[in-house]
Amino acid sequence: MKFEIINGKLCRMVEPTPLTPDSTFPCVAKFIFDDTPMGRCNKAFRPGAKDMVYLVDGDHGVNTPEEIFMCDIEDLDRGGEYNMAFEYEIIGYPVDRGSAAWAMWQWMNGKGVVNKGGLLVVSNKAANEYDDKTWEIISSMPDGWAIRESQPLDLRKAEVGDICTRRDGGKSYVTRVDDTQMPIRTSDNLWYHMDGRIDVIDTPNDIVRIEKPQPIPELKERDWVEIWHKDGGSAQHHRVDAVEPNIVIEIHGTKMSFSKDGESTNGYWNITRKLDPIDVVIPVTLEGTVAMGNEFGFALLSPNAKSPSWIALDALDAPTRELVESLLKAQEGE
Repeated sequence: MKFEIINGKLCRMVEPTPLTPDSTFPCVAKFIFDDTPMGRCNKAFRPGAKDMVYLVDGDHGVNTPEEIFMCDIEDLDRGGEYNMAFEYEIIGYPVDRGSAAWAMWQWMNGKGVVNKGGLLVVSNKAANEYDDKTWEIISSMPDGWAIRESQPLDLRKAEVGDICTRRDGGKSYVTRVDDTQMPIRTSDNLWYHMDGRIDVIDTPNDIVRIEKPQPIPELKERDWVEIWHKDGGSAQHHRVDAVEPNIVIEIHGTKMSFSKDGESTNGYWNITRKLDPIDVVIPVTLEGTVAMGNEFGFALLSPNAKSPSWIALDALDAPTRELVESLLKAQEGE
């Protein structure tokens, strides 16, 4: 498949075929200038018209169906005229934005394209390199193609331990690299294609950036660190209990030993970074009775507290929030 841009108009070029009233329109045409009788006639009587290119819309004249309206594609402002179809040959077709041919041209020039139906076709081809299989896929879909604004990642060089940033801003790290259809698994137990996608359309969990983990800085006792389990799960924040001869961290009541590069001796845990105190996330367990607050939260009356704790409803997990809201609603009815 070959494309040319003629006077700013993208055209899909084809092998020359005679222009007839029954041709597919619109099309791009030129005077016949080969060794056929019509070609020799044009050479004799229109020697200066060899390189003129016309846009043919298929509107037939009133005098004879052989007359077809055409415009000089090099200068559309000049308008057009009715000419005899048999003097011309079709050399291509104008390409509309969003069509399959338009998508193929974009793909051939290194752009990823996505269809309104959700099909994403990623390009890793050199400019103007055609591929039959890709055209078969693109042409099987209805029109409605668009350029994917940013090219997906290429995770072929990803390694276990690499840090991933998702589209929603969340982070995880690579825990497994296979040679399967979805070869990348991350610590949040999601599997990815090599371009960082989970599906053919964009999702909040798609990987948008991947980077090598930074070396663990020198740690001291009572520093806070982020750790990940290699079989998945969310990041956990723990405090360092000892640093000599190895780093020691208590995880779920068990003392775990880590090498200086951040890998646990049992091979299941990795220290990914040292945390600033402001970044530490800790679980907080409170209990008590609830009382009316304001539109943003409620008052929690703990048995040993001298004053109520004001807690935002947004800070609660879904089941706890549902319970608190039901108790507050019941109090309103008393």
